[in-house]
Amino acid sequence: WRQAKHMRRRQEFFVKAKKSAAKPRHVCAVCGVTSDDSPKMLFRYCSKCAGQQCYCPEHIQDHVHVTEELAGK
Repeated sequence: WRQAKHMRRRQEFFVKAKKSAAKPRHVCAVCGVTSDDSPKMLFRYCSKCAGQQCYCPEHIQDHVHVTEELAGK
């Protein structure tokens, strides 16, 4: 019984891990470049924007800040 339970949990873990590995970790909110496209690029998050807005080094300085009204649209 324990071995069957362990195998089921293990299979569920691998399915979740495979799904999470499919999407990139960082995506620039302006240009859409991902951490998979440029693995050496350092992405930053804006503390003034609503939510978790990620930006590449090129767009972090001159982006339009996302407010609660813009985040909902």
